[in-house]
Amino acid sequence: MKTNLTELRKISRRLWETLRSSDDCNNVFYILSLMLIQHLSLSNENKKIYFKTHKDFFQLMRPSENLDKEVNEILEHFTKVNSALQTLVKRADFTKIGRTQESRNRIIRQFVVMLTEIQKEIELREIPSSMRVLTSHLKHYYFWNNEASLSEIELDSRAEKLLFQFWSGRENQEIYNPHLLCGEIMDDMPDSFRIEKAESISIYGSNSTSSEFALFMMLDGFFCNKPAVEFHIRNQTFYDAPFLDSNKLLKKFDLITTLPILFMNENPDIKKLRKLQNILTVKIGNTLDFKDFIFSFLLSSLKDDGVLNMIIPYSFLTAEKYDLRKYLVENDMILHVENLPMNVFTGKSVDAAFVSVYKNKSSEMKGKTAFRAGIGGKAKLVQNKKISDNNYNLSVNQYITDAPILTNEKLEEIFERLDKINSEIRSRIYDLRSSIK
Repeated sequence: MKTNLTELRKISRRLWETLRSSDDCNNVFYILSLMLIQHLSLSNENKKIYFKTHKDFFQLMRPSENLDKEVNEILEHFTKVNSALQTLVKRADFTKIGRTQESRNRIIRQFVVMLTEIQKEIELREIPSSMRVLTSHLKHYYFWNNEASLSEIELDSRAEKLLFQFWSGRENQEIYNPHLLCGEIMDDMPDSFRIEKAESISIYGSNSTSSEFALFMMLDGFFCNKPAVEFHIRNQTFYDAPFLDSNKLLKKFDLITTLPILFMNENPDIKKLRKLQNILTVKIGNTLDFKDFIFSFLLSSLKDDGVLNMIIPYSFLTAEKYDLRKYLVENDMILHVENLPMNVFTGKSVDAAFVSVYKNKSSEMKGKTAFRAGIGGKAKLVQNKKISDNNYNLSVNQYITDAPILTNEKLEEIFERLDKINSEIRSRIYDLRSSIK
């Protein structure tokens, strides 16, 4: 039986209206708590470890005058099983949801009734996907309700998907996003991944404004069976509290996704930057200049076969100061440059571009860079020698304005071929290493 997403969206709308008309503007956390209880109640035996209290979501559907305390009891038990849920439980104290016991019971029953509707005409195995629909809608409600306190920067959906596309053969992926809150970069993240055979994903990032967005993403992890998602979130900026390894050096990541424009107007403490200078393995330009420091920091945080995907103002591709572009071109690290539409940054009239940096390009792409003029636009592979002769100008229009389409092949087909070649190379390396062992 197919999940009826239209009906789920109608239910989500009812949840919105209930939240907006309630006394507590943060009731979204109460909804998320009940969703979590319901999901675990209907989940597999491994997840039922959460229920050793003999109470679950169905218990809440029975008549009771103390629903608030019963829900709290279940959630408190959850925190003993998984300490990561403490933040949610603290924000969703059901004894504070209404002004009186009667109003609390009424609101909780409203939520319980609405959430049980998702079971109608939906098979048990579809419950997790149904939960994801509801979670997504509640996220958008939360952002709408708190728009005054959040960044205005948002991403065009095409650009957001580009950020999370990369090729890697590792089963356990480590991904770094320096600023989780801005631009909803991590929203609906699992659907944006282009990761082959990933068993687990570890997300690292800073969330200096609030820890609530990280909480949403953590709950998404409960609703996704594969891959397993683990979060490492800090409530400090990336330069105040960088992620370090056991040797107190910068931690290395498989994939870094970022919007450097978010940091360009910040004025960090120069003393802190001086301390971080000592652990940078890549130093471009003057690393006391914050712009140079940002890119040096990002490149220093990449694994040897890591990928840096970033969305930057188009002016970055043509600016007179080209230290970073020169470094990337001369070290043959730029894989892909693409024009993005004007509406990538909501509220900012800035032309933008997507740049993908690979530390270890395939043999077919050695000495070359792919340029594309937006979705469905012309594409061309350009020799790096031509780019260096052109003062390291990376403007897409410099190379493909009048260029023919690549030998009648679509760029997607080229990247698919490159993907297969990379996979074959990784497979051969693995075989060689195995034979050596």
